[in-house]
Amino acid sequence: MERVGGEGRVWALAALLLAGLVFAWVLRSPINQAGSDPRGSLLVSQALLETGSIRLDAYRGPADLPSRNLIAHDGRVDYFFPWGVPLVGLPAVWLANRLGLDMIRAADEARLHKWLAALSVALALLLTHRLARALLLPDASQGSGGAGVRRRELAALAASAGMVLGSGLTSTLGTAFWSNDLAALLNLLALWLLVVWSRRDAGAPGPARAGARRAEGLAARIRSRLGPGRSSSPGLAWGRALLLGLVLFGAALARPSSAPLAGLALVYAAWVWGLGAALRLGLGMVLPALVFFAVSFWDYGQLLPPYYRPSRLSGTETFGEALLGNLISPGRGLLVFSPWLLGLPIGAIACARRLLREPLFWLAATWALLHLLAISGYPHWWDGHSYGGRPFVEALPALLLLSLLVGRELVGSGGATDPDVPSAASAADPSAATATDPSAASAAPAARRPGAGGRPVRRLVRGLALSGILALGAFSVWVHAWQGLYNLHTVMWNGGDWGPELGDLNVDAHPEYLWDWRYPQMLASAEMLAARYRDLQLRALPALAPGEVITAESDPRFFADEGWQPVERAGDAVWRWAEGPAPALRFRVASEPGARFGAPAGSRAVEAGAGDRDDAPGAGATPDRLLLTAGSFEGRAVEVRLNGSRLGVFEPARHFEPQLASFELPDGLLREANQLEFVPTDPRPAGAGDARQLGLAFRELRLEP
Repeated sequence: MERVGGEGRVWALAALLLAGLVFAWVLRSPINQAGSDPRGSLLVSQALLETGSIRLDAYRGPADLPSRNLIAHDGRVDYFFPWGVPLVGLPAVWLANRLGLDMIRAADEARLHKWLAALSVALALLLTHRLARALLLPDASQGSGGAGVRRRELAALAASAGMVLGSGLTSTLGTAFWSNDLAALLNLLALWLLVVWSRRDAGAPGPARAGARRAEGLAARIRSRLGPGRSSSPGLAWGRALLLGLVLFGAALARPSSAPLAGLALVYAAWVWGLGAALRLGLGMVLPALVFFAVSFWDYGQLLPPYYRPSRLSGTETFGEALLGNLISPGRGLLVFSPWLLGLPIGAIACARRLLREPLFWLAATWALLHLLAISGYPHWWDGHSYGGRPFVEALPALLLLSLLVGRELVGSGGATDPDVPSAASAADPSAATATDPSAASAAPAARRPGAGGRPVRRLVRGLALSGILALGAFSVWVHAWQGLYNLHTVMWNGGDWGPELGDLNVDAHPEYLWDWRYPQMLASAEMLAARYRDLQLRALPALAPGEVITAESDPRFFADEGWQPVERAGDAVWRWAEGPAPALRFRVASEPGARFGAPAGSRAVEAGAGDRDDAPGAGATPDRLLLTAGSFEGRAVEVRLNGSRLGVFEPARHFEPQLASFELPDGLLREANQLEFVPTDPRPAGAGDARQLGLAFRELRLEP
């Protein structure tokens, strides 16, 4: 067996140390989502250990499981979500039970979920690092100590850390042991096996071969049980096929949306190793699938359990919105939460000539596209109370593979190849370069001359590109490893059980906030949530038609929660005293089709015939003035502000009788939802024993054209 050199072991130890630090970082984060969809998954593991069944009838009451996580069938209760996590979680639950934890208790299950989540992120980092080394170090000099090798080892470690910590592999996998966690890990493992096996069979030495030989340990044991006549030829032999088939099936069992990778792996096997290899791989996936179908038919009377039915992705009218939302929305956009991915299409175009001849590129690109189309066909495309693009997490390994392929080509092209690190093509086939490009032979000596390929402009462009990628990568790491794991406001952004006010922010009830750039989830804070809550209150107000009047006894929702006393009456007079230091009125304008009053801020367009309407006062006219009627306690001047902009000063006489003040409305200041504030120009108490600081008695508010 080929051994890894001393320096190679140092880099492997560095990756292991980094994974340990990441494990500790994730474990101590305060965000734990085990009470949502994952609640009950590890209870199924306990049910299997205690009763030998996946049924939860005996646990439903004491476990207090969310009803959305359960499904009733033939008088019994089952866990609704995929089976992968309950099966893989069996050893962890067995050990947790020995330590006194009981998955019936939500706190105990959440604690175990957090440990498994931290382990998932650490394993994702290690697998990504192995994948990066297999692609970025296709040379025989591993452990030789060459400067070029060290640079590539460092690049592999930095790239794997940046891609994992700067993506949903941290912010999603680290909050609970979701089905996405297991699917992402198995998909990463499947890609790594495909890479190391295909590169080893192509003749590439170094870490790719070393990784392949270690991966074949289990495959060899499986192959040894097949008896005489087993295939020992290169390619996807029986041991490899059964191992890879089991991994691919496990990913689909954990998350049905991973099924496209299994089909694409069959195509890849036929492309790289031939039709026989594809047939062996297909059999490796069919065997466990038959067991799954049999268990499902015995349990449900059908081949697939309810969660796995394709009908859940039936046609939807929101496909276009979902497609864009999964990419660029401030609430769930993949490119918004991980902007380092923006460099991927640019790099792919720059290296298209070489990448288009790479089967791995087609595998990863096709998988990413199919997955994006599939999750965009789901009506509830934002995936409820999640962070960033959780539905894409299990397919993130495709983007990681694409990024590594592009990075490998960029590093190994343009005359910038390290002198002591052979290129990927020459490592696999020294004659490949001259066979595909006859000019390469004559150009090769020139590439080795001092200064070749090092033109200042080219180096400047590459330096700027690298700086941009590093900056975007650092921002992505902050978004996922800090905001996604340590900022509780990013969870509260979704709404939920955070109190009566924040409960109104439920993103499922108000999906329009997924597109509101004023309130991006990744930047959530207490101030942002308060502003969004106020905005939501404004949107809930009854529409104020042109010419309508807000009086002191109008709908209480026009008045801010604090800052006004109850309605008072004296004869025909009705008023409200201002109580707080800066009371406010909130109102929403009518947005009737064709009415200039409801047009966007700054718009003066009027639809033909709108001015002829007579079913509402002032319909079809844009308000130009705000009329305020109020009395005063001491005649104190008050500054009037609309949506934060100063309209003018209201200077009442020193008596209680109401006065009328008129303020001009500049273009663009009036919006659909508005807030009118009254700010004292001379803030001071009204007098001994009087809490009124403003001394304003509000009577009426009117908007006029």
